[in-house]
Amino acid sequence: MKKIYIILLSIIGVISSCTKHEDIIDTSLQPGSILCSDGSIVHPSLFSPNEKEAIGVVFWCNDGNNPDIKDTAAIMNFAIKDSLAYPAAQKAIEYAPKGVTGWFIGSIAQNKAISNNLEKVYSSFSIIGGTHFDGWYWSSTEDGAGKDTPKVFALISSLTKGRATSTSKRNSFKIRPIIAIR
Repeated sequence: MKKIYIILLSIIGVISSCTKHEDIIDTSLQPGSILCSDGSIVHPSLFSPNEKEAIGVVFWCNDGNNPDIKDTAAIMNFAIKDSLAYPAAQKAIEYAPKGVTGWFIGSIAQNKAISNNLEKVYSSFSIIGGTHFDGWYWSSTEDGAGKDTPKVFALISSLTKGRATSTSKRNSFKIRPIIAIR
């Protein structure tokens, strides 16, 4: 009887140890998730370019405390009121890949969030064919302590290095439009 018991335990051990192990993928919204033209958000490991068309990569997830981002709109309202041209803000507003609108220039804090999650963003870029950042990019954060200096200065940032500096709004730099996903 003892011999049969040992044989049964051995068979059970062999059978149970042969089950397939599968890693569980966290598919929640997180930096590196891919935004598709149909509005869906897909984990990079589940993205298939044959099934979906990528238009962006998630770089930061809001905790819900500040869902309204109005900086780019405020810049444009100011520009229209004073008959000033802010081509970076205008380009961000006009940006509409695959008809998806609502893009804006990120604040300096949002640009810093891109820098903080650069490895995940670049990993997803490699899946969807995105290009790496280089150089300086506009933020929607104005700069200046004086009464009129915010009209003249804004912050730019190096997305790869996470640095920021102030510059005249008349200078020319790149933009990286972002969109809020609700």
